[in-house]
Amino acid sequence: MRSKPDPTPKDEVIIERMTTMWTNFAKFSDPTPQTTDLLPVKWVPLTKDAYTYMHIDDELSLGSRPAHDRMAFWDLFYKLKGNKQRGL
Repeated sequence: MRSKPDPTPKDEVIIERMTTMWTNFAKFSDPTPQTTDLLPVKWVPLTKDAYTYMHIDDELSLGSRPAHDRMAFWDLFYKLKGNKQRGL
């Protein structure tokens, strides 16, 4: 049986960030209620018009509209074909 490898320093930072964000979310309904050295980026909520996400790695960054082209294709596909499948 293989033993688990020790976490790298990068892994340790990501583990600490994820643990802190989950704890913050449970306590405050906000994973980043304030910026800190560990969480230097404020994660803004998703809205109908702004599909903002946080890329979590050794650095944190915000992105917008992940895979927008692919999502737009499936939205259009569903509008054209999806309702026909359900008999609507």
